[in-house]
Amino acid sequence: MVETKSYAKAIEDFDRAIQLEPRNSQTYFQRAQARERDNQRDKAIADYRLALARDQNNAEARKALARPDG
Repeated sequence: MVETKSYAKAIEDFDRAIQLEPRNSQTYFQRAQARERDNQRDKAIADYRLALARDQNNAEARKALARPDG
């Protein structure tokens, strides 16, 4: 979904997935990526943090937060 640049739809889909499985770190990470591509950087940062809170070994989320704008 994210690859099609339909970011708003992807975010909605990730919202539903999170409701079904709120402990899934990867879903928060994927929603963060969609939000970032949709120019919602503040919300993306919050999602990266949520992903990391659910899985401290989520290297992708940690890397995203380590960027200068993170």
